[in-house]
Amino acid sequence: MAQKKDKPMVNFKEIALDKMVKADWNYKNEHAELSEKLVSNIKRNGQIENLLVRELDTGFYEVVNGNHRYDALKTLGWEKAIVYDLGKISLAQAQRIAIETNETKFSTDVMALSEIMGEIANSFDREDLLQTMPYSGKELDNMLDLVNYDFEADSDSAGLGEEMEQKEDNVTLTLEVPPMVFEMWQTWKDKVTLKIGYESASRAFEFAMAEALDTQDDGV
Repeated sequence: MAQKKDKPMVNFKEIALDKMVKADWNYKNEHAELSEKLVSNIKRNGQIENLLVRELDTGFYEVVNGNHRYDALKTLGWEKAIVYDLGKISLAQAQRIAIETNETKFSTDVMALSEIMGEIANSFDREDLLQTMPYSGKELDNMLDLVNYDFEADSDSAGLGEEMEQKEDNVTLTLEVPPMVFEMWQTWKDKVTLKIGYESASRAFEFAMAEALDTQDDGV
């Protein structure tokens, strides 16, 4: 006879914000522009993501994950929030959970994301999107430019790519760029190959270089 498993405890509850305290060990940086976007997100969509909290001996609840959401809710004048109560766990346990829930991320398919953003841009005004989307104006425009670029019409880049490969005195250029730029270069390179049947590293490099320069302008 199979052993009956206990049902997991449901620890979702509503707690007053004035019964919560922010974690003084929170390692996430402050970012004024993203904080404004977060406030706009919650104003637009309500509280979609719950906060993770742990109960302290003082009777208060420490925010383990969601300190910026806590600030945003306070800014909007909310009195209560939906939380997941982790119970009376230790500081080390709370810090481990914070890192596990914050940092377990999956890589982004930049081309797929750009295509979705292109579809969204057909239904929402650009300035409206910039209020809530976690992108700068340059980043949003770059994605829209990418998805609207006519790869098939740009046949000249094939010859350029071949010419560059045939040269014996090529110059090696090392460019340090953020991971997202490198992912864009790989995605665009594959996109050109798939669309028009040749590998145009030069055209993909042009897009990646433009993105890298934009990133430097943003001070990243």
